[in-house]
Amino acid sequence: MTLKKIVKFVKNAKNFFIVLGLPVVLYYAYQIHEEQLKNKDLQIDLLKTRVENLQDGQINEVWDKYKSLKEFSEVERADFKDKLKKEKNLNDSLKKYFSGATIDNKNRVVLTLQIAKKITIDLIEGDKNKQLVKTYIEMEKNSKKIISLKESMINDLKLMNKSNEKMISQQKRIIELQDKLLKKKEKEK
Repeated sequence: MTLKKIVKFVKNAKNFFIVLGLPVVLYYAYQIHEEQLKNKDLQIDLLKTRVENLQDGQINEVWDKYKSLKEFSEVERADFKDKLKKEKNLNDSLKKYFSGATIDNKNRVVLTLQIAKKITIDLIEGDKNKQLVKTYIEMEKNSKKIISLKESMINDLKLMNKSNEKMISQQKRIIELQDKLLKKKEKEK
């Protein structure tokens, strides 16, 4: 064979393989493109489930904050009512003592001897009873705190349970999507 024949043979072989090989290459490129689109769709589904997880978590956080603020405002309101009642009781008891009092020309309060004795006796008895009442009030406040803490813990556990259930179902969905991806990749091989 001469050089011209070899060059001509190589050109013809090249043209032959280009004509036959181009459709094969295009077919495989199309198949790879389709697989990539399917993989992208699965990745989009996976990202959507992750976004849903994040959104549910954020909603739960906002709800928890709202509940805690509401509970705090209710506690503050109850404290304010208690203080108001105490002040009213104090005003009522002072009216009882000063109802028979008079004011002299130097703007001083003048009490009768009976009222002064009554005030002194009430103060002495009040100091004795004050400690008992104070202890009882502290015990009552502590028991209310314990009850509210238990209720809060129960509510928190319920919320955690719901959140865990959602996460488990979404994790199952993620695993299913990942299994689909793996099966498709195995089919490609």
